[in-house]
Amino acid sequence: MSKLVEAATYFEKGGPGAPNLDAFEAKTMPAFIFKEQLRRAFRMDLTFLELAAIMSVFDPEGTGEIVCIYFMQRFCRTGMEERVAKEKRWRVMQKQANQRAEAQKREKQEKLDQKMLLSVSTYAQEDFETAMVKLSRSAIMYHKSPSDTLDAFEAESLAPHIFKEQLKLAFNIKVTMPELGALMSYFDPKGKGSVHSKDFLNSFLRLGTEERDKIRKGWRDEDIQKREKDARLTAERQELKIQKQLSEVQFQFAEDDFDESLMTFIKICHQFEQRQLGPAGWAAFTCKSFSPIEFREVVKRTFDVRLAPRVLGALVSYFQIKVNRDDKDKRVNSQFFLQCFVQGRTTTEAFKGRRDEDESLWEYHAKLKEE
Repeated sequence: MSKLVEAATYFEKGGPGAPNLDAFEAKTMPAFIFKEQLRRAFRMDLTFLELAAIMSVFDPEGTGEIVCIYFMQRFCRTGMEERVAKEKRWRVMQKQANQRAEAQKREKQEKLDQKMLLSVSTYAQEDFETAMVKLSRSAIMYHKSPSDTLDAFEAESLAPHIFKEQLKLAFNIKVTMPELGALMSYFDPKGKGSVHSKDFLNSFLRLGTEERDKIRKGWRDEDIQKREKDARLTAERQELKIQKQLSEVQFQFAEDDFDESLMTFIKICHQFEQRQLGPAGWAAFTCKSFSPIEFREVVKRTFDVRLAPRVLGALVSYFQIKVNRDDKDKRVNSQFFLQCFVQGRTTTEAFKGRRDEDESLWEYHAKLKEE
């Protein structure tokens, strides 16, 4: 019967490699044929005593023959029941194996946790500082994205070794055992032996926000300092420029220098011709005032006259805006200069007709001074 049950268990009618059962389509089958068909179809090698035992089951009346359909029904039902029972036994065994494996895993985990706690229990202040530096750097660079995998932090708490591994996987933070102990003491102040996941994530994200704000503030302060420094350098360069320009102007002049400057102005008025103006014309004189150097350049471009430092100083002092200013703030009043220039042009044109051909310009200047 054991051989029969085993053969029935592995028999599947219509399955791949199923035996040919045409012989069992007969109504009855004698014992010697039955023995041969069991060997061919189901690979059952029976002794005569084993055959007699099976015949007593399937031929209780002792006719010497079995009823084929009754045998096949019993055979198939036995196979199905045995497969169901075997599957049930397998599930029970698998469940027991899983329970044993889970128990062993928990026991191993508990031992590992205890070992980890003992390993991380000692650390120095230096370990705490280096661990916080690593944590801060990672928090600064971290920006949560949909692809981030923080499933492990969905648990209520994390054991030390899991916490260490997740720091590496999620945030690329590699800590030593003493550094891990420092972090555990910081994020587990009550000494429960695990880190509360939600509290750690909140602290981590808040740390990143605060550190980024500090960096931005530092950038803003640095930018302000840079702007202030640039403004000071610009002011210094402007002051040096003004000093350099003033060095090209001599405001300490004598009466002869003033006479020479007046003579230069008369020459400008006397020799001026409208056609000598360039394309810009009188555009330079549309501004309100000139600095001494600007005035020198305008006179040079417009009238083709180069002014010496003392002559320039005398003219600037004469045509300056009438306010109380020191030498470096003196500016030429362009409107006043143009008014004087027009008057000078009118006067010199009137004198041109009365002046003798051999009269020198200096004599002409003397007459103009008397006028």
